[in-house]
Amino acid sequence: MKIHVTKEDIENGQQRDTEACPIALAIRRKLRRDDLCVDANGIFSNNDSIPWTPLPYKALVFIDVFDNSNSLKTETRVALKAFAPPKKRLKPFSFDIEFPKELR
Repeated sequence: MKIHVTKEDIENGQQRDTEACPIALAIRRKLRRDDLCVDANGIFSNNDSIPWTPLPYKALVFIDVFDNSNSLKTETRVALKAFAPPKKRLKPFSFDIEFPKELR
């Protein structure tokens, strides 16, 4: 299944929030399920109704940048030319994921 993380997901997403990060917003929209959460390891249900599902590498890198870019050292930000907030730098993207049959 293809998940599309939109500009709106990035703008409305919250750093370090398993229920409101951009990827969680995109997955919840696609599957029409409000109980799904995303962390740096994968997808899970906040009521344990589904098995844990790993995320592809592309999504994990996005989460790391989105959640941690404000904590980079000043010299690192300068070296990366990353003066804009992370929400302004990150671009919409898509990824494929295989969900357990309980989510299809």
